[in-house]
Amino acid sequence: MAVKIVIDLQAAPGVFLNDTTAAMMTIANLDKIWVTANVPEKDIAFVFTGQSVNVTFRSYPDKIFEGKVLFVSDVVEPDTRRNKVRIEFENPDKALKPNMFAEARFIAPSVPSRPNCCSAKPETTIGNSCGGKASV
Repeated sequence: MAVKIVIDLQAAPGVFLNDTTAAMMTIANLDKIWVTANVPEKDIAFVFTGQSVNVTFRSYPDKIFEGKVLFVSDVVEPDTRRNKVRIEFENPDKALKPNMFAEARFIAPSVPSRPNCCSAKPETTIGNSCGGKASV
């Protein structure tokens, strides 16, 4: 059975709660964690569900975490011209925490070369310099 922990508490002993729709606490299972990456519109054609992603977190700059793309949004954000991509990671030692900042590198398949164009390497890395934010 997975261990669930309280990650946000909005109540205290003796507090009167009047709003029946307000959350008293947030409980999460951190065995798996999601990173939401903001991928530039020009690169979204190279991102797909199931794709491998290497992510580094500011807290662990020398360690590369490997994850898979779980979801690619159908909508480009109008103000940033970026598309949200959800990446999932195993988190057995609970090193990854909600709201940590990260940088994602998507491993894209090769792009066929065209005449009068430079050829692409067998695998191309799409960097996400704006990073992502880990969320549960």
